[in-house]
Amino acid sequence: ILRMRPAELEKRMRGVPGTALALGLRRGGKGEVRSVDVTRAALRTDTVRTRMAAPGVAWIRISSFEGRTVADLAAALATLGAAGAPRGIVLDLRNDPGGLVASAVGVAGAFLPPDALLFTARGRMAGAESRVTVAPRYYRGPGEPDVLAGLPAWTRTVPLAVLVNGGSASSAELVAGALQDHGRARIVGTPSF
Repeated sequence: ILRMRPAELEKRMRGVPGTALALGLRRGGKGEVRSVDVTRAALRTDTVRTRMAAPGVAWIRISSFEGRTVADLAAALATLGAAGAPRGIVLDLRNDPGGLVASAVGVAGAFLPPDALLFTARGRMAGAESRVTVAPRYYRGPGEPDVLAGLPAWTRTVPLAVLVNGGSASSAELVAGALQDHGRARIVGTPSF
C-alpha cells in the first residue's frame, strides 16, 4: 500500500471521464483496506450565478474566472435581458481569487465598449510594452465564437456597482479597476487583496 501526498493522489486519479478507478482506503492507517470503485466524471463548476436582488436590480456573482466564465456571463445577461433590461446590476466579486486573465478581459468587455483599454504591461527591456483591450483576441480561444458579439447595448450602459473585499484578488481586481477607470462602475466594499 502506498502513502501519497494529496497532489500525487490527485494526479493519479485524473483520467478520461467515464473510465473506472479502484481506490484502496484504510481509516487512520490501520485495519483492513477497503476497495471502492469510482467512475471518473468531468468536473464543471458554475462560476456565474444570477438573481434579482430587488425589482429591476440584478445581482451577478462571479466566484472565479475560469474557461467558461465569459460564455456563462453572456448567457446570464441574455436571460436577464429577456424580461427587459434591468435598471442596475450589482457585480459581486467578493472572495473571488481571480483566475484566467482572458476571462477577466471578457467579463470587463461585457460592460465596456469594444477596444476599451483594460491595462498595460511594461517589460524590463526599453520599449517592451503590451496594451490589452476589449478585443476578441484577448478573451476567446482560436475557433471559438465571440460570445460578447450578441450582447444587447444595455449591458454597456446600465448602472453598475462592483462588490469587492479582502478576498477579491488578481483577475477580480483587474475587472473592478478597469470598470472604475472607465467610469462604468462604482466600487463598494473593503480594500481588495
